[in-house]
Amino acid sequence: MKKQRAMRETRIRSSRASTVAPLNEAAAPVVHLRASPGVGSSGEVLALQKSVGNRAVSRLIERQDAPPQPVIRRLPTVALRQNHPATSGPRSRDVIELQQRALGNAAVQRLFGRKKKIVVPTAPDTRSDERKTFDAKTFEKLDWVPSTGTGKFDAIYKPKDGVLRIVMRVHFDFQDADPAYRDTAEDPKEMKWSSSGKKDWSAKWSESVLGKWGSIAPFTCDKAGFTDVIAKPQIEVQQAKDAGSAHYSLSVSKSFRKKGGGMRAGGASGVDRVGGGMFQEQDAYEKINKSKVSQHLRAGEAKGNIMPAYERDREKLTSLLSTVPAIGFEAGSDAFDDSGEACATTLAQTILRLRATSALADLHPINVMVGIDTGEPRTLLLTRFRKIKEILVGAGVTNLLSAKQANAPHSWAHAEEAPETQQVKDEYMNRWDRYTSAHEFGHMIGLLDEYCPATSPDLIVKMVNDGAIGAGDTTLSEYAKGKKGNNEANQKAYAGLLTKTNLAAPNWARPTASKDEKGTSLMSGGFEVLRQHHITLWEVLAEMTKTDVPETNWKV
Repeated sequence: MKKQRAMRETRIRSSRASTVAPLNEAAAPVVHLRASPGVGSSGEVLALQKSVGNRAVSRLIERQDAPPQPVIRRLPTVALRQNHPATSGPRSRDVIELQQRALGNAAVQRLFGRKKKIVVPTAPDTRSDERKTFDAKTFEKLDWVPSTGTGKFDAIYKPKDGVLRIVMRVHFDFQDADPAYRDTAEDPKEMKWSSSGKKDWSAKWSESVLGKWGSIAPFTCDKAGFTDVIAKPQIEVQQAKDAGSAHYSLSVSKSFRKKGGGMRAGGASGVDRVGGGMFQEQDAYEKINKSKVSQHLRAGEAKGNIMPAYERDREKLTSLLSTVPAIGFEAGSDAFDDSGEACATTLAQTILRLRATSALADLHPINVMVGIDTGEPRTLLLTRFRKIKEILVGAGVTNLLSAKQANAPHSWAHAEEAPETQQVKDEYMNRWDRYTSAHEFGHMIGLLDEYCPATSPDLIVKMVNDGAIGAGDTTLSEYAKGKKGNNEANQKAYAGLLTKTNLAAPNWARPTASKDEKGTSLMSGGFEVLRQHHITLWEVLAEMTKTDVPETNWKV
């Protein structure tokens, strides 16, 4: 019996050999795979696949003669646990793939070992009980009206989030154009609001507002134990379906192009002190350069806002430069005299002062009038100018500077406003952007018109103290007197907020002005949002949190 079994096994082995032997290229890989399951290279497996087919290769890899349990379930395990060479280097991917097929992903992961969870120790909570209580609170003021007497909004502040939400609910009442003007319209269809037109305009109004008010720097706190507390204002415009649930209900008149050119829109633009107002369709669009209404409104904006601001900036710069003492040089030299360098530094600081009240102050060219005394070489014109320019540029002055010879012979220099040019006026136009919607939104959060002359004694005194006007420029003009009754109390409250927050008065119209005075500030005739424009938001924050944080600890 044993002899017969031996003969049968011999025939089987002979049969297998006759089957595999002709496949010369595959023979070595088969033996290798059988001897060391799981360590065949990708090239060896590919050779087998080409010769005997994918299914045959799979069977060869998994096949074991003894013991009955497939070796691939054991030998790779030993190799992996003992850092066998088969588990590293160029064949490691093949080994892992065979492991995964035979044992499953979970089993292979167990063989390699699970990643240990890294526990990062948390810092101890050093907050005081007072601070913990503060952080857990939610502060809220609904339908808040600032002390300036204008505006209304909701304010919600959660210290743990560091966000001060300012929520403005608006309701738009869309009004079609008066049918009486139908014959003057280039396209009568433009005289009526469509459903999509209302939706698009509402979105555009919110977008134009957030374009100016959507990035307000956070208020900080300097109370002991609270120095890491911030309150970042976040403006939210919500559209109310009805006027009763809105902070402001605003009518919006339809504009249309006229046959002879230009645009027409009924009504006016502006908001009431609290709760109401009106807009024209074009008020949500930028009026100067690239918007669809700029061709119709650019000239009006230039006349009403831009050129008045340009003229006011020129006037202020001329006045400021006249206060700077002469910059002296040693005789026959480009070396400063004892006070020359200090005077040049004063000139730089004076030029930079205009930036605080005008975003376009750097556009104004300045002539440095260099004196050359009798007998001094003309080369000093350039070398003395360079000495002054070095100090100005080093201080941050970016205005165009030109060297000019002074009219009379002397050894000192001074600066003057260069003659006006069309190029500078064009630059004012190009760098201006004006959204009526954003200006009026300023009123909706409590701000006032800065182009209106100062009539409040409190505001006027602050302007004097801030150096905005001289002590002799405080008498109200007849024009200002006419504005006094409607603005004095509001300006007084605003001046109080400026004092509390340690901020200077913005570029307000002078009490001596005989008409509105414009500037680059958004709340004047311009486009620039200033830090002074955040103080009504500071006010509501201080009021909400006053039992926990004194208002003096909140910094703008």
